[in-house]
Amino acid sequence: MVNMEFLAKLFFEHGTVQTVLVLSITIVLGILLGRIRIFGVRFGIGGILFSGILLGHLGFSLDPHILHFVREFGLILFVFAVGMQVGPFFLESLRDQGLRLNAMAIFIVLSGALIAVVLYKVFGLSVPQTVGIFAGAVTNTPALGSASEAWSLLSGSADAAAEGLRVIAMAYAVSYPFGIFGIIMTMMLMKGLFHIDIAKEIESVAWRERNKYPPLLDRTFTVRSAEYAGKKICELPGLGRDYVVVYVHAQDETIIPLTEQTLLEPGMRLHVWGSEPMLQNLAQILGSHDESSTGAGALSTRSFLVSTTEVLGKPLHSLQAKLRMEHGIAIASVTRSGIESLPFANIRLRIEDRVTCVGTDDALKAAQHIFGNSRRALGKAQVLPLFLGIFLGVLVGSLPLAIPGLPTGVKLGVAGGSLVMGIILSRVHHFAGLTWYMTTGANLLMREMGILLFLGCVGLFAGKDFVNSVLNGQGLLWMGMGAFITFFPLFFAALLCRLLWRINYPAICGMLAGSMTDPPALAFSMQYLSSNLPASSYATVYPLTMILRILAGQLLVILLYGTA
Repeated sequence: MVNMEFLAKLFFEHGTVQTVLVLSITIVLGILLGRIRIFGVRFGIGGILFSGILLGHLGFSLDPHILHFVREFGLILFVFAVGMQVGPFFLESLRDQGLRLNAMAIFIVLSGALIAVVLYKVFGLSVPQTVGIFAGAVTNTPALGSASEAWSLLSGSADAAAEGLRVIAMAYAVSYPFGIFGIIMTMMLMKGLFHIDIAKEIESVAWRERNKYPPLLDRTFTVRSAEYAGKKICELPGLGRDYVVVYVHAQDETIIPLTEQTLLEPGMRLHVWGSEPMLQNLAQILGSHDESSTGAGALSTRSFLVSTTEVLGKPLHSLQAKLRMEHGIAIASVTRSGIESLPFANIRLRIEDRVTCVGTDDALKAAQHIFGNSRRALGKAQVLPLFLGIFLGVLVGSLPLAIPGLPTGVKLGVAGGSLVMGIILSRVHHFAGLTWYMTTGANLLMREMGILLFLGCVGLFAGKDFVNSVLNGQGLLWMGMGAFITFFPLFFAALLCRLLWRINYPAICGMLAGSMTDPPALAFSMQYLSSNLPASSYATVYPLTMILRILAGQLLVILLYGTA
């Protein structure tokens, strides 16, 4: 029989085994809590925070040194994985509405920080209370991490640092719930205020996307116009870049891969990939009837998954030339992140791209070895680049940047440095013989593990005094202040997006969730709209917002501490 004394020592006496047991039960309980619906909304990952608070209130705790390490390391894993995920598309996301959405996200961050400063002055809050309320109101755990790190550096004695960190964590936990509901309230209020028809908004976005990325088709044309006989295919007028001729069939039915020197001849057949309007234009130019792609004779089409480092980072024009010369293969399209595009010369291949090739069956067998086409190869962990990237991120985040007028240099912190380095390395992708890449599954696992460990430690740390603070202290006042910081910046930003720039509703919902770096709010918006469209604008504003949130948490501590 297992006696109670043994169980008490196992769960309450600090040590390695106790740390594993308490953290594991905190995460398990938190995941279960996150699945519970409250007014149709799940807390999701936020459930870990509340399970930690509950267990902390019941007397569970971790060794302070171990807790600090696990909390910081979890945060590093999370933000580095986020940087690796969004980095490849960061600059591209600034196109179209991206600049406007990011401008609104900046407004939300800065106005929330300004409101926090005003509350600090008006209500005489302490610095830990202010930054904790701010971080919880904007549901940003890296901001909590950067603010905690800055407080540890400035507070002086170990006792003052520990007490301040406990207050920061409590204020964060108290103001966090409305941080989630405030985003959802803003979304629903905007829908009612502007009488938004969700189905119509989604169809409008879908129509624009269809025009922006039209589906690619393949057709075979016969050259019947003598006007272009003897001309190179690239000299055909008005075709722009929205097509690619992959093969030509000579009059004797031989199949020839296209080169820049290929000349048009009457009766020659061209196998072409492109958008429907461009294919129709090509038919008019050549004086040809659009024939079925089955007229391609012995040609076959196959898609290959890029899983080998030999082709990483190589521009398609050089790879295209090599494939045509050595194997008689033509690249027809490249699919990245679900979007199929023509093989423009400036595209550089990345892991998990899908390359569609055209050629004979025998030639396409050679292409499979060139691109890899192996899911198993993608499952191999790239451990060396991972930890080298984390090392560089922590190093960069620890370097202070001197700013005149501030008592100490501003640092990105371990969270900000890891995020920035993740973005940079993911865009470099292949450098110094290393592949700076994480598969989608590996990235998701690393992010989940990191944020679970971080939130679990934060909850356990704050749980000891949480209930007493809410019931007998200033907890309810902190909640109200957090609600103010959450709601007003979001609401005014949403109004500006709709009234000033006529941004569509799904993009506004994604921007609101992204400006708070809040996955539960994003999940709600996609469920509410029955669409994945908000995820695009969420990813657009997420990187810049995350960096600003981290800096804001640190700057609030530095500036307010200097005036305290």
